[in-house]
Amino acid sequence: MIDNIKILHGQIHDKMAFNAMVAEDFKMEARSVANHWFCGYWAIPKSKQPRVVELLQNAIKEQNNITA
Repeated sequence: MIDNIKILHGQIHDKMAFNAMVAEDFKMEARSVANHWFCGYWAIPKSKQPRVVELLQNAIKEQNNITA
């Protein structure tokens, strides 16, 4: 699932805003999410991965609607 998350995260235009949204959803600090989950380590807990995929898919859908 991490490979899927990497691919989807690569499609996000505003990664800082996305990281902030993920942090808010999981009640975490945005910097922690960015550094540990999306910048090299990809240390996303297995229990949180399905929700991260869902958030990524929704963010991509929303950004595509805005740019269309």
